[in-house]
Amino acid sequence: DGLRLRVTGIDPDPRAAAFAGARPRDPDVAFLPASSGDLVAAGRRFDLVTSNHVLHHLDDAAFDALLADSAALAPRAIHSDIARGRLAYALYGPASRLVARGSFVHVDGLRSIRRSWTPVELALRVPAGWRVEGAVPFRVLVVRDPSTGRADPVERPGR
Repeated sequence: DGLRLRVTGIDPDPRAAAFAGARPRDPDVAFLPASSGDLVAAGRRFDLVTSNHVLHHLDDAAFDALLADSAALAPRAIHSDIARGRLAYALYGPASRLVARGSFVHVDGLRSIRRSWTPVELALRVPAGWRVEGAVPFRVLVVRDPSTGRADPVERPGR
């Protein structure tokens, strides 16, 4: 579409920094060995904050901090993760054995599905100003987008 993006990737794990540092350089891509809290403390601002497969790794305090940091860093955020469900678990086990036999991917994937959230659980958990969307297949999005025009875009069960 002719858009030029400047991307800043972060990860507090030094192994991720080492991996990113070994990749070919791109002037529009920066990688920092940092957390979202580090970026907030440094006064950084962005147009969008996004993450993938992070939420199911966080405890309650870290989850709350990530959403608060995201709101401080950018007007919009999208956090994508695995949606927990029986069908996802039932299908992933045999499929991962076919393509990743003997790999950590099989064990870790099943563990990640067990640790992940359902869309309903997330909708009950996220603060005002965030909404939860189910995505196919077996995905969930936690979205902050003030342009929706709704004061509380979270669709909570039972409302």
